[in-house]
Amino acid sequence: MDIQVGTVWRAAVITAVGGTVAALSGALIAGAGNDISRGYVMRVAVLTVVVLATVVILAGRSVRLGQRHTFAGSVMLGSAIGFLLDPATWGGRAYVAQVVLGSGLLAAVVDLLLLLVLTGALTVTLGARLVRPEASRSLHANSYVSEGYRS
Repeated sequence: MDIQVGTVWRAAVITAVGGTVAALSGALIAGAGNDISRGYVMRVAVLTVVVLATVVILAGRSVRLGQRHTFAGSVMLGSAIGFLLDPATWGGRAYVAQVVLGSGLLAAVVDLLLLLVLTGALTVTLGARLVRPEASRSLHANSYVSEGYRS
């Protein structure tokens, strides 16, 4: 599997910082309202948005740099590294498994697997369009937007 070190690094930093922000925002929400469930929801929502934004941003970068073939592996590896660098992961409080399993090593492993499944699903979805960019363009071939460019 080919990887791009820059993409791995970017994914790792965004995921680690985003995970830390998600954990802190969840803790603040839970502490402010004395409602732990709101904190869990906030943490999961913020981290899910971070993963989505990471994949979309790095997908655009990969297209611009002509690195379509290395996109999925690089983002997956970077996300895994970033997740492991997130301090909330070390206690098993990083994503959603703590709700069911409590905090600890098992929750951290389950959270890592869930994050990789989410990242993988997003990279496969976007990766299909990266490999065949004409497929995504053909969706708009008969739209009013493309009409202006034909004349």
